[in-house]
Amino acid sequence: MRTITAQFLVATLCLLLLTAVSASTVSVGERAPDFALRTLDGKNLRLSEYRSEVVVLNFWASWCNKCRDAMPTLNSLHTQYQNAGLHVLAIGVDGESHKALEFVDAAGVSFPVLADSKKGSVSRMYDLGSMPLTLIIDREGNVRHIHIGFKKGSGATIAAEVADLLAE
Repeated sequence: MRTITAQFLVATLCLLLLTAVSASTVSVGERAPDFALRTLDGKNLRLSEYRSEVVVLNFWASWCNKCRDAMPTLNSLHTQYQNAGLHVLAIGVDGESHKALEFVDAAGVSFPVLADSKKGSVSRMYDLGSMPLTLIIDREGNVRHIHIGFKKGSGATIAAEVADLLAE
């Protein structure tokens, strides 16, 4: 009897955990959760303002080396495709704007950089577990590609995915 009860409890807890995880995780094919954040230069931006455009959304932190590695690719995409309907948005999760500004200046970032609040509400909405996290969102606001981390070849893959979406 104890074994059956213990197994039932374990199965129930696993089911609850899976339900909680799946409810908060952003998946390919789902609508990207909308948010409003302030840019480092003080403007308010809302993700839904970019519907009908392709968006590359990147989560980063100043202490993240792979985030640094991703910035040249994001800058290149912004420069190459901004007139074709691409918007690159980066969300800094440091919680300290002076570190974010130093990072952005050092990386030569040419696209809007937003600051997640100290409470990290947008990071939680997107279930940020590791960085960088890069999402490619189509013109209807749906997540089409998700990249966790930044490895050799990631830049070329992201660029090809963006080009394909812009051609649709």
